[in-house]
Amino acid sequence: MKNRRVILVDEPEVGNQEAITRIESLANSGLTVTVLVAPGDVPSVPYSAGLDLGTIFLEAQRQRAHEIAEGLKKCGVNASAKVRVGIRSIEIIREVLETGADLIIKVSEGSFSKGTKFGSTDLHLLRKCPCPVWLSRPRDRSPYKRVFAAVDPGDFSSERGAGLDGRILEWATEIARVDNAELTTLHAWTMFGESLLLHGRGRIPASELQRLLEETREAHERQVGKLLQTQDLAGIKHTLQVIQGRPAEVVPAEVERGRADLLVMGTVERTGIKGFFIGSTAEEVIPQLRCAILAVKPDEFVSPVQG
Repeated sequence: MKNRRVILVDEPEVGNQEAITRIESLANSGLTVTVLVAPGDVPSVPYSAGLDLGTIFLEAQRQRAHEIAEGLKKCGVNASAKVRVGIRSIEIIREVLETGADLIIKVSEGSFSKGTKFGSTDLHLLRKCPCPVWLSRPRDRSPYKRVFAAVDPGDFSSERGAGLDGRILEWATEIARVDNAELTTLHAWTMFGESLLLHGRGRIPASELQRLLEETREAHERQVGKLLQTQDLAGIKHTLQVIQGRPAEVVPAEVERGRADLLVMGTVERTGIKGFFIGSTAEEVIPQLRCAILAVKPDEFVSPVQG
């Protein structure tokens, strides 16, 4: 995470303390941080005595961002403040495109009590933002104790898949190292045609099916093992879980069971990347999460938002 350019998105309604804490923990990495206020479209509202409430509001937001940036500077972070007016998620992504930011950090605006674990802006960023998006939760535990990384290397000969999983693990290992947290690499797998071989016309003896399942599991373990060999895990307490089942079911279940503080995962399918559509697995996993998430996209992802 050395020398990365980070955008801290101001969340006045839910607060920023968790996101600020994360940045402070990474201060020694030489971060350059922009505290970004993106309040959405602000109407010009005339008021008595000639006051314009819209202008007053923006100035208050600008001052708030400046105060956050000044606080970060005291922790040794190279920080500045900026205000962008317009459709909120689009303006945040435009800031990423214009500055080449490496990471967005913000507190999720969702509400567990209302059943909305992530807000509208959160979901737009997960779908359309080209750089990783780190959504913390109000009252997150800091430092983290347990970090999970969900990977799906598939055919390891595919550079695209290996590249995305490599990025997922790079972020996960760096955060686990900074926080001295336990790291779990999680991979869920299924065997093609298993239902047909078990119940359908292609049914085979149970012993033969079990042999095929065991061979499939071993193949997936080898693939994940090759992926882990590309990472520096020195000094990190690491566990590997290779579990049979649909990723959309296995990942949230294991993250919950393992009491994860953060899940790092990809949010775009490995094939057919054309633009902003989030992967189907991520669409199922994300609404079930109670922990923070760091969502990573492949290098070749192209945002539909224009800079």
